[in-house]
Amino acid sequence: MSETAIDDVLDLIGFGRIQLLMMFTCSMILIYVNNELMGINLLSISIICDFNLSVSQHSMLTIAAFVGLILSSPIAGYKTDKIGRRTMVIYSLISSLATTFLTAFMPNYYFYLFGRFLTGLGISGAAINSLTYITEYTKIAFRPRVINFTSHAVALGSMYMPVLATFMRPLTTVMWRMGDFDVRAWRLSLLAHCLPGVVAFCCMWLLPETAKFMLSKGDSDGAYNTLNRLCLSNRKRDLRSYGVTSVTQPHLGARLSQSRRFVSRLWQDLYSIISRPYLPPFVQITIILSGFSSVGIGFSLWFTKMRHYSASENVILCMSIDYCHKYNYTTADEYHCSKKPLYYTDGIILAGSVFFCCVSTGLMLKCLNRRVVLTCNAFVAALFGFSLNFIKRRMPQLVAKILFITLCLSSIHLAGSIIMDIVPTVLRGKATALTYMFARIAIIITSLLHGHFMCEYCLIIFNFFVDFLLVVAVLSFLLPV
Repeated sequence: MSETAIDDVLDLIGFGRIQLLMMFTCSMILIYVNNELMGINLLSISIICDFNLSVSQHSMLTIAAFVGLILSSPIAGYKTDKIGRRTMVIYSLISSLATTFLTAFMPNYYFYLFGRFLTGLGISGAAINSLTYITEYTKIAFRPRVINFTSHAVALGSMYMPVLATFMRPLTTVMWRMGDFDVRAWRLSLLAHCLPGVVAFCCMWLLPETAKFMLSKGDSDGAYNTLNRLCLSNRKRDLRSYGVTSVTQPHLGARLSQSRRFVSRLWQDLYSIISRPYLPPFVQITIILSGFSSVGIGFSLWFTKMRHYSASENVILCMSIDYCHKYNYTTADEYHCSKKPLYYTDGIILAGSVFFCCVSTGLMLKCLNRRVVLTCNAFVAALFGFSLNFIKRRMPQLVAKILFITLCLSSIHLAGSIIMDIVPTVLRGKATALTYMFARIAIIITSLLHGHFMCEYCLIIFNFFVDFLLVVAVLSFLLPV
């Protein structure tokens, strides 16, 4: 044989050291992105006290990075399909690491808020390509398991943050002073959240561009050389010894708009995604991903604060949020900053539960397809959420609340990987960016509902998301096998 389909070549090459480095790199990217977006959850109480924030200000700070991520995602997705997955990740990591370092030393709330927004703008390229990169070196049949295994990094990152905060507590401690500016422990914790990003940058610098992207740009020689390098590393033989002299990519899709105007090219490429045959599955996957994200991430952002200010009596979840009645809606008063010590045990338990759910999802994928696994996770999460209307004892309530969140968290990337299988390589970056963009809009809406209306309309809002998960379960079941 001479010209061989790339998926057959990947099957021939097998899995070796370079793919392990790719998985490790993508895992580090996932941990870093998770730290940047979710780390504000653990630091929120200390930041409220340091900047003397109101509920509205805290809510804006929670979603600032997501807003930046949403605004930059379409452009990042477009550039990903133009300059490559690896190049986009490197640029994204450089910009986000730089802005995070500067943000850590912002002296007041508004500068810090703007810094968080800039971090969101910069990190979008890494967020989009963390899984796109590894999937393009994985056969479609194995993608769900590879995606799920790589997603264990989200659990490790979620565990890394509360463990770090436990060792550095209290996070309001002044480490040193620069004139009138106090450098507190939470600022150093923010910098420590960047370490996985630094590791990911160094590793990605050593890795090649994806062969599928090269083929989509017409660089068949570059794709062949990259795959030959993998074959030599894994098999100790080159591709020619197996009779492979060139590679091709079936179902590549038509070349997209060559218009000279950037806005015109961007719109025409996006229009290709939101028109048939991709529109119906795109809408279906977007709703599924938005449901998992709004509960898994949206509720996680407020988890630490809700646990810190919850009532000590045995009452149902909505009645336990007694911080609503004690919180001063103008500033952070003495009660919030000094009355209760901060503990991060619940955050560690939450991360451990995410890891457990990822492991159980991986075991389920060995005997069930992705559609059934997502349906089961959404339905069981909805049951745990519904049970919180009745559970009053604190420990069972904590278990139900954690599983309600973590079953959704562990399903996000698995659901997002479906769009990568449906669209061709030339549209994959933009389709992934657009799908996750709508999911992050759902996260922002969830966070704003938590911050502004959860106290007065807790039962209505909470049960809306339970019902949303039931819709997600139905749509997941209707996915193509």
